[in-house]
Amino acid sequence: MTGTPDDRRALLARAFDELGHGDATTLRDISAPNVSWWLPLGGSEHRGITDVADALLSALAGKGAVTETVLLGADSGSAVVEQLGRDTRGSSTPVTSVLTLRDGVIAAGRTYLDVAAWLGENAGARTDTVTDARHG
Repeated sequence: MTGTPDDRRALLARAFDELGHGDATTLRDISAPNVSWWLPLGGSEHRGITDVADALLSALAGKGAVTETVLLGADSGSAVVEQLGRDTRGSSTPVTSVLTLRDGVIAAGRTYLDVAAWLGENAGARTDTVTDARHG
C-alpha cells in the first residue's frame, strides 16, 4: 500500500467493505500471496490468498459489514479495522481485524467477533463468570 496514511486507510476500508458485500478483489490486490489469517469461526488459521479470501468471504459476505474505523500503526507495520456487521438476528455486531503490514501489503490478519451472536446461538445460555482476584 502506497500513498498517504489517508490513502492507505481508505484502501483498507474499501477492501473490508467489499468483503461484507461478497467481493474480495481489493483484498487480493493488497495482500501478500502467502498471507495468513486467523478467524474465530472454527478457530483456524488460513494460509494463502485464495484460502484467506474464501474464508473471509464465507464469514463476512452478506453481513452488510460497514467499516467504522481504520487505525494505522505509527510504524506503518500494523492496522486495526473495526466494522459493524449484522448477525443472524439482524443486530449489529462488532467485527475487529488486526493486520500485520509488511512491504506494503497485508502479511497476516486476525479477526475477532462474538461468535455466538454471529452464528445466532443463544448467548444468554452461557454462564461465564469472571472473578476479580483482588476481591476474592
